[in-house]
Amino acid sequence: MKKLMLLMITLAAAVLFSGCRSGNYYTDKAVQEARGYALKNLRFLTPVQRSYIEFNKPEILYQTVYKASGWSQTCIVWHVPEIEKSVVVFGLGPLDLRQWKAYKVLFQKFELEDILKVTAVNRGRDYIIKKMVFLKDKDINFTRFSPPRILRTTFPVSTKTKLIQKDARVERDLKKDLEGRIQISLVWNSVEKGKKIVVTGLTNANFKDWFPVAGQLRGQRDILNNTIEYDLKSSKDVKK
Repeated sequence: MKKLMLLMITLAAAVLFSGCRSGNYYTDKAVQEARGYALKNLRFLTPVQRSYIEFNKPEILYQTVYKASGWSQTCIVWHVPEIEKSVVVFGLGPLDLRQWKAYKVLFQKFELEDILKVTAVNRGRDYIIKKMVFLKDKDINFTRFSPPRILRTTFPVSTKTKLIQKDARVERDLKKDLEGRIQISLVWNSVEKGKKIVVTGLTNANFKDWFPVAGQLRGQRDILNNTIEYDLKSSKDVKK
């Protein structure tokens, strides 16, 4: 048991010092592992359904099971057309998904609202990794494997659109579309004292088509002054 705990702590330390900018590599490896596991164990699926799993990007859900070690249970999910329940592959591994291994595949039903919210949160995480390069590695690791607080906000963010070719009509239509959207912000804790990691995006009702437009470290007072609705647990809570 002591050797096992020592191994877990060593792996957790490796995650912290290696950073997560190589995380996409390990994520891709985990998805390949899950894809192979699902196709091997779900041979009764139709050729079209198997092709969907083989060629489409899944959703990834995290749940910490050994906090001291940094290990997590990761569910890799495909919402396959014409199947009432989603294909969910369960696996265990360190937080950066290094050496992640699948151990079970099940069918599980997800509500559409949950799918939309998960998709929005994953887009926020992707924005942090690609755009918020000024963040510390510990912050990035935390946002990748922790759920955000979801707020309806009024931050003064830019919604200007950049077009390859100037087209006044297209630019006007895009501006009108953006102005009619709801501002939703994803908020994570930060190692910076008194700061929160905030990714602000625009969406239609129910998290549909949410996309990030700004990300920065904000103080608690700034967040309080620009929040009009707290803790949106489900996409059903997002209303115009």
